[in-house]
Amino acid sequence: MRYLPHTPEEIASMLDACGLASVDDLFASIPQAVRDKAHLSLEPALDETTLMRHVSELADKNAASRMVSFLGAGAYDHVFPQAADQLLLRSEF
Repeated sequence: MRYLPHTPEEIASMLDACGLASVDDLFASIPQAVRDKAHLSLEPALDETTLMRHVSELADKNAASRMVSFLGAGAYDHVFPQAADQLLLRSEF
């Protein structure tokens, strides 16, 4: 599924429909004591190809992935092109 962020106009429309002034009002019912205010030191975002390569490199560190496993009775990961998801959304399919 394609990620399309909401425009400021869409956000304002949704907040208006909910009777709220800001997105922070959505979290007003959560006590301040339990809200997580920690700063997350996240690395910069990666494009899909780089991310898949990085995750594959991490998975290669798992020794179990190099061993024979008979769990799943023949169930295995299938690779589908990203375009297939969009084609399935079309009405003729």
